[in-house]
Amino acid sequence: MAHDSNLIISEEDFSDEEINYQEEGFNCELCGQYVGNNFEYEHHLETLHKHVCTECSRVFPSAFLLSVHLEEKHDSFFSVMTLKKDCYQCLVEDKSICNAKFRTSEERDEHMRNVHLYKNDFSFENIGFIVNYEED
Repeated sequence: MAHDSNLIISEEDFSDEEINYQEEGFNCELCGQYVGNNFEYEHHLETLHKHVCTECSRVFPSAFLLSVHLEEKHDSFFSVMTLKKDCYQCLVEDKSICNAKFRTSEERDEHMRNVHLYKNDFSFENIGFIVNYEED
């Protein structure tokens, strides 16, 4: 399915002047989903339209995690480099806290669980979700 880039928003789209504030419920202008109020609308924009992979439509909670996903899943050079050096980076965004890199994603996931105390079932593969937008 082709991904409609009009369903993805950028930082500029979050300016207060451009958000049409309404007191009662309304439909999202990007995807048509009903939202009950402005707070729900802003949350909807943040979680469903802001950090979307243009290759596979997977949505991530931050720009950092989206960039990691793009590199690891959609950059052919990355897979070649993993044969030569540790390329899977720790998922802690602040590199002053942890700048570790690993040979495999499994080693990285284990690091996240053991060092940064992520849940025992944590896997980067499970971060994010896919949004299927209906085409007109």
